[in-house]
Amino acid sequence: MPLTTATPPEGGIRAVRNAIRHVLRHPGSALKTLAAAAGEGADVCISVPHPVYTLGLPDVAGGNLADSALLQGWRYLLTAGDTLVAAAEVIVSGTRAVRFSHFNDSPFVRSTVDALAAAEALNQVAPHDYEVRLLKVPALYLFALWLHGPDELYLPLAPAPPEVTALCPYSQAELAAALRAKADERLAFDARPEPAPPR
Repeated sequence: MPLTTATPPEGGIRAVRNAIRHVLRHPGSALKTLAAAAGEGADVCISVPHPVYTLGLPDVAGGNLADSALLQGWRYLLTAGDTLVAAAEVIVSGTRAVRFSHFNDSPFVRSTVDALAAAEALNQVAPHDYEVRLLKVPALYLFALWLHGPDELYLPLAPAPPEVTALCPYSQAELAAALRAKADERLAFDARPEPAPPR
C-alpha cells in the first residue's frame, strides 16, 4: 500500500507560497539554496506536507513515544526542477490560523527523501497504510521519519545520534530502548542542583 498523509491545514500552501514570494523580492532574506533557485527563475514546487511532532526528554524516558508526541506544525518539501532545495514549515495556532515558520536546508531535508524511499521498500509496510509524519526530539538531536499505522515505525534521519542508525527501521519499543539511557542521562544532568553563588 502507498504511504499516506493526513489532511493538511487550509492555508498552509498559501502561507508557504507567500514566503517564497518574499524570497523572490528579498533574496538575501532566505537560505542560499532557495534564494539561488528563485534567482535563477526556477519554479519552486511544493510537496504534499507531512505533520511534525515533537517529544521531550521525559516522554522518551517514559517509552510511549506515539501517545506522548505533540503536533507542532506541518512540513513541505520544496523542489526546483529535479533538485530538492529546502523544506518549509508552518504552524497552526489554536484558532486554526496558519502562519509560516521557517525554511530549512539542513541535511535532514535530503535525508527525508532517502527515508521515504527506504520506507516504501520495507516488507512490513507493503500490506498496510502508514501515515507519514516527522518526529523531532530536539534534546537528543534526533529527527526521524515516523510511519504511523497498525504499528509505529521510525527511521532516523541522517545525521543520526550515535544511539541509532540512520534510515534503519525501529519499532516504538526499539527506538525508546535505544534512546532511554541518553534521555535519562540528560534528565539527571538537568536536575542537578544549581551551585550556590559565591559569597
